[in-house]
Amino acid sequence: MLATTTRSDDDVLAVIAARLGARVYRGDEHDVLGRTVAAAAAHGFDRVLRATGDNPFVDIQAAGRLLAALRASDADYVREEGLPYGAAVEAMTTSALQQAAEMATDAADREHVTTFIRRRTDLFRIVSVTAPTPLCRPSLRLTVDTPDDLAWVRTLFGRVGSEYPSLRRLIEAAGQRVRVEVAS
Repeated sequence: MLATTTRSDDDVLAVIAARLGARVYRGDEHDVLGRTVAAAAAHGFDRVLRATGDNPFVDIQAAGRLLAALRASDADYVREEGLPYGAAVEAMTTSALQQAAEMATDAADREHVTTFIRRRTDLFRIVSVTAPTPLCRPSLRLTVDTPDDLAWVRTLFGRVGSEYPSLRRLIEAAGQRVRVEVAS
């Protein structure tokens, strides 16, 4: 599902997602927490796996790992530790999201969706699992927040030579730069 804004410049995203067979929910631009809760409620989801648009390089297997950990631990929220910055997804219960939406008043909590849950360990059961060893590279930045980030990931894509590279291959390509620079 794509949960995007009602802004007209996001119309194209909604059209593309629908063409690809994804459900689309459109809501408030600034209250991403509220939008996420409303999207989950509109489609009857009891669990939510969250990946953000500025973090497009997640491991495709992460969804299964996190949902399994969420079920097995009876947690409210699960995340993987050790991944490159921008490569993580999050799994949580819809009830935890609803409670956060009812209680969170800080604009940052409304924008970043899970900060309230992660901070309020007195209210929510949080579980962290270690990412698979080949994917552990927390010093690597793979988010796309700035023009420099975009240039960097384009460089990585060029090194990998694949339109849809795995996270592991991107990490390996990033490591090649370090080895080449050290060898020079």
